Amino acid sequence: MPVPRGRSQNIVLAADDINCLVYAYLLDSGFEHAAFSLRAEARLDASSQAKTQVERGLLIELLAKALLYTEVETHWREDGVVQNCKGVFSLLRKHVCTLPRQSQTVMNVSENIATTNGHGSKRKSTGAGLDTAAGKRMRVGDSDMMDVDGSEGAMVRAGIYGSRRKSGAGQVSGFGEDHSAVRALPGNNSEVFVCTWSKSDPYSIATGSKDATVRLWDVSTPEDAAEFGSALALWDPPTGGSADADSAVDITCMDWSDDGTLLAAGSVDNWLRIWNKDGTPHFQLQVHDGPVFSCKFSPSSTKILTASTDGSVRLWDVVEKNLIREFKFHKGAALDIQWLNDYTFISSGSDHHLIIQSVHLPVPLKTLVGHKGEVNQIRLTRTRALVVSASDDAKAIVWSVAPYRDIDLSEGGSRPPSSFSWTEEPESAEGQVGLYNPTTTCAQVLSGHDQPISYVAWNPSTTKGHEQNIVATCSFDCTTRLWDVGSGQCLHVIAGHLSKCYTACFSPDGRFVVSGAGDASLFITSVKTGQRLWEWRDTRRGAIFEVSWQQGTPTERGTGRTLLAVCLARQVAIIDTAMLPMLALSM
Repeated sequence: MPVPRGRSQNIVLAADDINCLVYAYLLDSGFEHAAFSLRAEARLDASSQAKTQVERGLLIELLAKALLYTEVETHWREDGVVQNCKGVFSLLRKHVCTLPRQSQTVMNVSENIATTNGHGSKRKSTGAGLDTAAGKRMRVGDSDMMDVDGSEGAMVRAGIYGSRRKSGAGQVSGFGEDHSAVRALPGNNSEVFVCTWSKSDPYSIATGSKDATVRLWDVSTPEDAAEFGSALALWDPPTGGSADADSAVDITCMDWSDDGTLLAAGSVDNWLRIWNKDGTPHFQLQVHDGPVFSCKFSPSSTKILTASTDGSVRLWDVVEKNLIREFKFHKGAALDIQWLNDYTFISSGSDHHLIIQSVHLPVPLKTLVGHKGEVNQIRLTRTRALVVSASDDAKAIVWSVAPYRDIDLSEGGSRPPSSFSWTEEPESAEGQVGLYNPTTTCAQVLSGHDQPISYVAWNPSTTKGHEQNIVATCSFDCTTRLWDVGSGQCLHVIAGHLSKCYTACFSPDGRFVVSGAGDASLFITSVKTGQRLWEWRDTRRGAIFEVSWQQGTPTERGTGRTLLAVCLARQVAIIDTAMLPMLALSM
């Protein structure tokens, strides 16, 4: 029974703690100026909590718990009878109880608490820690940001030896039950944001985390191995030793070359780093004046593109290790890039546009206009005939880009197809210029979400030799949707996540889709029926930042397993999906 009591000696409610929580909330919600003012007036730099990591959404969670306590305190009865009150408990309004008057014990909630809505962090991050910038364009280089704990940047190659015991090394902490299908990659000291499977070795996976660490894992070891292996540091940041405590070094993007020989990683400190598959450094350079948000190897693996919040896309020679050309056509941050062929690429930006560009021309080939919000991500089909874009306007648009896929303006290359019209003077398109302008390229608008779309993925399966026709979209409205590209109809709405959906991917055979969210919930859903087949909710605070499904093939290093990697807070879980009974039954 809740009873009044004096102030407990083990409960500390300090002004510094409250200020830090509010500061973190303001950053998480995108209120940068308000956060700056609070930081200055509250002298948070001098606070004993200056280096404390405040997890994303902690203030909201604590307020929610306070409301739950108020509800219990209001309706608790000694006889244990459950009070089925329909009245709402909120922070700003008094509770109006719907129970008979004799059973009411209404408690007032302070009316001095103010809340503000905001989209919060668009970046896959634990978000609004005192040391983490909120928003898609991370506030790096800001001397007014609070200090972060220094951590050693390193690329690590490690072996995974999975413990299947209920306790001990290898168990995924926070997993509600012992499950033999789930194992954890150990050794991460900070949140893991990205992971990517090698394109040539189905048992090699790279992970990148907030502490500037990139790790390369071998997951081909026997299932009955006794314990996990240790990690070996292979490189340090250019400053040497540990990372500068005043700098942001989050790993934001990673990509393997098509031949699987090179691994690239971009980071918040404006650097691009490339390693050989054995972990030895190949190339590292400060490539932008702002955070690197995307990096992509060309199909030939001889060039690499980088996109940055400084508004530019830059082309680099991987062999000669130098800059080839800079493209600066976006009016704002360049957020994502994809190659159409070895000479043509497409980029998206915060200016609401997609731009198709030849590496041989100083002006764009085409500007795709249709979104009314920042274009967060673009994804191509395998044939590179269609591209889908995800935007803050809560829409995804499918564009037909097949004509541009065949352009090669290099010396001796093919001329554009006859469907293009050549203009002597570059043609303007909302401040952009273009040389080739075929008919409209918008194939389908996918509309149904009511919050920004943060992630898109194509189903790899095709029917009767046709193009891929199913897309998954993840939104801040806490849902993932599956779409039929041909008709534009929503096939299924995957609901049940209690926070923003950050990531999704399809199984290699296209039968299942997995979605992850900020409440550390993971759903595996049937693409055909929309039925949820398997669910995993972490019992601790955290968020699922990325999921990646790889089809294992029999090699001398393994028997061939279908593995799913899940970036969950400070750990990476490897799930052998063949061992999940519900998935096997639905095959």
